[in-house]
Amino acid sequence: AGLGGGSSDAAAVLVALASLSDEAVSDETLHALALGLGADVPFFLCPRPAIVSGIGEQIERLESFPALDVVVVNPGISLATAEVYRATDALGGALTDARPGSTMRAISQLRDETGDLGSALGELLINDLEPAARRLCPPVARLMVRLSEVGAIGVGMSGSGATVFGVFESPESAGTAALALRSSEADECWIQVTQIITEG
Repeated sequence: AGLGGGSSDAAAVLVALASLSDEAVSDETLHALALGLGADVPFFLCPRPAIVSGIGEQIERLESFPALDVVVVNPGISLATAEVYRATDALGGALTDARPGSTMRAISQLRDETGDLGSALGELLINDLEPAARRLCPPVARLMVRLSEVGAIGVGMSGSGATVFGVFESPESAGTAALALRSSEADECWIQVTQIITEG
């Protein structure tokens, strides 16, 4: 679904095996083993907001990050990651245009600097795989529009899809939006309301 389920499972198994080992397993060893399993597995060894670069092996944990109220929606259609990458290549997809600084760092500073999380959030939620996922799974585009219609201040796609999400200004607005989506999308979609809270 683009939510890192397999990668987080792999990381959890590594951590569990390390805890059961008679010998101490260093963080460096765990990291190397995780990277051998998948590019995003190292992140899930300690899943907290971070700036991730390289192929996923360079992880800089963020000391602070604003609490975000998020509605997560999945259209009930499976998208294979490899298929999405092939479609991205076929579309001539390039990496995100370079811009000064990190978008993750910018998100973490938005609320403090502007007092308004939505002022630039839409410009920062960029996923290079989204055009291909939209083509392979048209409901992705429709649900992103619906999230905006029910009040999301920022909308994006998670991973290679087909899960999409909307960021809302408060738990109340997120809850209201989720209820509206449940009633309009009937039983076709899986919808979850969550609040991402990270303390330094």
